[in-house]
Amino acid sequence: MSDMAINDQQTLWQKMKPAATGKPRTARNSWIRCMLRPEWAVLGSALLICPTVLRAQSGSEGGTRVSLGAVSGVPTTQVMVPVYLTPDPPGRDVGSISAIIGFEPQAVSFVRVEEGFLLDGVNADFEAEVRQDADDPDQSLLHLEVATQGEDRRALREGLLVSLVFRVNDDAPAGTLVDLVMEQAGAMGIESPPTEIEPVSGQGATIEIISEDAIPYVGCFFFTH
Repeated sequence: MSDMAINDQQTLWQKMKPAATGKPRTARNSWIRCMLRPEWAVLGSALLICPTVLRAQSGSEGGTRVSLGAVSGVPTTQVMVPVYLTPDPPGRDVGSISAIIGFEPQAVSFVRVEEGFLLDGVNADFEAEVRQDADDPDQSLLHLEVATQGEDRRALREGLLVSLVFRVNDDAPAGTLVDLVMEQAGAMGIESPPTEIEPVSGQGATIEIISEDAIPYVGCFFFTH
């Protein structure tokens, strides 16, 4: 990938807008808009291969932030929900983050966690487990932890830490919005023993179920002569 494509990709992520959260509902007037410039060919091709649109989230509260990105997908496919860390103040040493994410499993099912490249070189480990909400049998709670290890601990890097992989169920109706509600978020430092970082805010996201007809397909024409 050229330096121009990499710079444009980073700019694209920074300009993405956050999505609203709440209880599962039906999307209205929701459209997928895809604007590809020539130098974005690599990024555009990747987005079109997988019917997923990622939008970085930003929380309104101050302090260190753990946030999710919104995605879209069609039934029977998998979508990757990014989990971001934003230390406050910038450069603050965060050794671990934890989150409890609530969602209703009628339309999507949690599959696994995938490591982000920012965890390379910091000796980090992660774990995720889905449990049924004791107070609401129709809701599942995803418990996520990401932490660096070792005696000489390194801090987690700012940005995308891991991705949560969900499968869109076969019978999920198009137009449905599945809310990923950040029920709880926390962070700890790298000291020994580690100290709790305060304040920490959490920002949820949505998984939008779309039909195959809503996926934009753009023809790519390279050297034809």
